[in-house]
Amino acid sequence: MMPAMKVTERIKSVVDEAHLHGHHPTKVYLTVDDGRKLQFELIEQGGRLGEKIMREGVRKAVHKIEGVEVVWRSPEFKVD
Repeated sequence: MMPAMKVTERIKSVVDEAHLHGHHPTKVYLTVDDGRKLQFELIEQGGRLGEKIMREGVRKAVHKIEGVEVVWRSPEFKVD
């Protein structure tokens, strides 16, 4: 069984796929669960962003990822 894709990898994959089809996505919609996983991934990476997330929370610290705006607490994961 393959390990699950990280949220950051999923976002990059979906954005790249949209670009291949001539679309220019501006937003990524994340579910509550995706948001939690993303927060964990970014804190795990450490650095300034990890520290900022620990201080302010992921919703305040992360506004864009992979060049698209993050919409938190969506009912489904999608790129638009």
